[in-house]
Amino acid sequence: MNYKDLKDTHREYLEKSNWERDYANSIKRRDVRGNLKDTEEKEVSAVISNFLNKWRCHIPYIRAPEICKALKQADRFFDLLRNKKLETIDFEEMVNVDGKALKTQEIVSNIFRIIYPTVAPAVGEGAYTAISKIMHMVNPELFPMWDGRIRRKYGFYGNTEGYLLFVLKMQSMIKGVIRDYCEKHRIGMKEERRNL
Repeated sequence: MNYKDLKDTHREYLEKSNWERDYANSIKRRDVRGNLKDTEEKEVSAVISNFLNKWRCHIPYIRAPEICKALKQADRFFDLLRNKKLETIDFEEMVNVDGKALKTQEIVSNIFRIIYPTVAPAVGEGAYTAISKIMHMVNPELFPMWDGRIRRKYGFYGNTEGYLLFVLKMQSMIKGVIRDYCEKHRIGMKEERRNL
């Protein structure tokens, strides 16, 4: 994918979708994603569950306490990735977690596994979609969302390993878009973020 293709696809999405406003309003809710360890069940229900269900994830609101507990449990892993962005993160980087060295990609997998039980029994295969959306709400700069159609298009299984492979694929694609943009506009990689 190049920059023009991405721009055209985004324009087409905006023309066909009425979800952009709901998405933008949900992502602005830093009261949930900014401090997960202090997040309350009512906030999870009002923000996260509402967001998931507007995007057809079909997560019962009674799951909010379980999701809230999982987010608190995953907070330390999310915190390690807090300022990371998809286009610049090194998924091979080693990070100290409780005295044990883990690759950044293992941290992503740990987050995925912690959240999975909170949504899986209710929605089956759709749980993988919901997990990606929850992770995206916490760090939209790092975690892309997916759904069944996207998984099938790229040939990834709906599981932890499939999501990690999807994230790596999206990183490769966004780096390609950035390279294309820089070449076409004859700018350096440092300038691209501001311009793009």
